[in-house]
Amino acid sequence: MNVAKGVFFILESLRREPVFQCLKELERNQWLKRSEVKDLQWSALTRLVRHAYRNVPYYRYLFDSVRIVPSDMRSLEDFRRIPLLTKTCLRDNFRQMLAKERKERLYTATTSGTTGLPLTFYRDGRSVAYSLAAMYRGHRWYGLDIGAKEAMLWSVPIDWKGRVGTRVKDFLLNRFRARECDLHDENFFHFSLMMKKKRPDYLMGIRSLVYPFAIFLKEQEIDGRLFELKMVKCTAEVILDCQKQLIESTFGCKMASEYGSSETGVIAFECPEGSLHLMDDCVYVEFVDEADHLESSRRKARVVVTNLHNYSMPILRYDLGDMGVASHRSCTCGRGLALMESIEGRISDQLITPDGKGAHASLFYFIVQRLTEKGFVIKQWRVYQTAVNELKIKIVKGPDFSNKALAYMDRKIHQRLGSGMNIHYEFVADIPRESSGKLKNFVSLLTPD
Repeated sequence: MNVAKGVFFILESLRREPVFQCLKELERNQWLKRSEVKDLQWSALTRLVRHAYRNVPYYRYLFDSVRIVPSDMRSLEDFRRIPLLTKTCLRDNFRQMLAKERKERLYTATTSGTTGLPLTFYRDGRSVAYSLAAMYRGHRWYGLDIGAKEAMLWSVPIDWKGRVGTRVKDFLLNRFRARECDLHDENFFHFSLMMKKKRPDYLMGIRSLVYPFAIFLKEQEIDGRLFELKMVKCTAEVILDCQKQLIESTFGCKMASEYGSSETGVIAFECPEGSLHLMDDCVYVEFVDEADHLESSRRKARVVVTNLHNYSMPILRYDLGDMGVASHRSCTCGRGLALMESIEGRISDQLITPDGKGAHASLFYFIVQRLTEKGFVIKQWRVYQTAVNELKIKIVKGPDFSNKALAYMDRKIHQRLGSGMNIHYEFVADIPRESSGKLKNFVSLLTPD
C-alpha cells in the first residue's frame, strides 16, 4: 500500500466510511449478469422503501396519503407510484425526511445551487462510502487506484481560510489544483509547470476549464502527451464530442465523463470503451417524460434518481432537474451495469421564442459543436435571454474565430428561434462562474410570467 493510499485508509477509518469494503463489493457486482444486477437492485430498493415507511415521517405520511403499502410492492411499476421528489419538496421537508432510528454519524452536504435552489441535506458514512467506491471503481477501469496523484482544474475558495483548508485537504488526498479558477494564460502556464514537476497520474476538472487548458497547450505548442496521464476526467458540465476529441488528442489518453450530484452521489461513469455506465448497485435511475411515464426511446427525458444506501435520509425518486437519454445497449466491456446514452443539460435551460413557444438551450451546444468542427473554436460562452425577442451572447474566442462564425451562429439561431430574435454579441476574456466553479451556459433574465 502506497503512502497516499495509507493516509486515505486512516481518514476513512476516522470518518467511519468503509470505502475499501464497499469498493470490493462493487468490483464483484460489475461482472454480474444484467439480470443479476437487476435482482440486486430490486432487493436494495424494497429494503429502502420499507425502511423509509417505518422510520421517516415524510414518507409515512406520503405513502399513506397515496395508499402505498410497501409490503405489497411487487414490481418497479409499484415503485413508480411513489410521487417524484422535487428540489423544492426536499428543501421544504428537510427535517421530516430524517430517519428516526439512526445508528450512523451524519454528514451535512450542500448543493451548489446552480438551479437557483441551494439545498442542505444529510448523508451517512455508508452512503458516502458507496459513492466514493463507485468513483474509484470507475478510476480502476483506467488503471488508477485509490491514492493516485490527481491534478485538478476545479473551483478555488476566494477567502483565505477556505484556501488554507483546501490546501491541507489536497495534501492529504495527494492532489493539487490550479491557483485560480479562470482562463488567464499565466494561470494555465503555471498549472502546466506544476504538472511537469509533480507528475500526476490523471487530470480531473470542469469541462469549461479542461477544454480551454487543452487549447492553451496547443496554442503554446506544449505537448500534453509528455504529462503521461492515464486519464482525463470531466464532470459537472455537459461536454461536446468535438471538445472530447481535442482533449484526448492533446493529452494522448482517454477522457472519461463522470455524472453525479451532491444529493445522490455518483450516477454514471464512462468506461474506456466509451459507454456511460449507470452505477446500478448504488443508485436506481429512471428516465421519465412529463407525465411521469418511463421513456424507453432515444428521446430526452427527465433523470430521476434513488440513492440505494442513504438510510439516514432516504431520497426516493428524486427529480434532479437534468435531461438525459436512456440506452438499452450492452457494452463490449462486458460489465452488467446498464447504460445511458448521454446527459443533455438542465430542464431549467428553457428559453422563450418571440412567437411565445419554447425551446431548449441545448440548441446552442450543437451550434458551438458545429462551429468547432468547422475550425471556429469557442473557449467559453454564455447566452442571456434578456427579453422574449432578445439574446445577449458572451464569447471567449479561440484561435481563428471570425465574422464568418458569427454569421453562422446568426443563421442557425434564427432558423430555430425565428427571424424576430435579436442577437447581441460581446467578446470577453473570461466569464464569471458559479460559486461551485461551474460555468452556466444559459441564463434567463425573464420574469416568471
